[in-house]
Amino acid sequence: MRTTRYRYKTLTVKRDNFTFTTMTVRGVFYTFSGRFLKGGVFGAGDLDDETPVLEGTLTRFRNGKKVAEANLKFVYFGGT
Repeated sequence: MRTTRYRYKTLTVKRDNFTFTTMTVRGVFYTFSGRFLKGGVFGAGDLDDETPVLEGTLTRFRNGKKVAEANLKFVYFGGT
């Protein structure tokens, strides 16, 4: 299985504005635009693994054209 790494071209990390664009690899790049739903240090909080802490839209581009898009929610998992 081949693993492809996408490095950040741009990255903004703020509570109400978490965005990134990746570098293009073989004609493909990704963008994400979202926001954190909670602030603070997640590991110090009382979060479960079903409560979203980040939401946004991930978009895939191929040769400059949008080919896929998904609205996603992420939860915090502190490990076992």
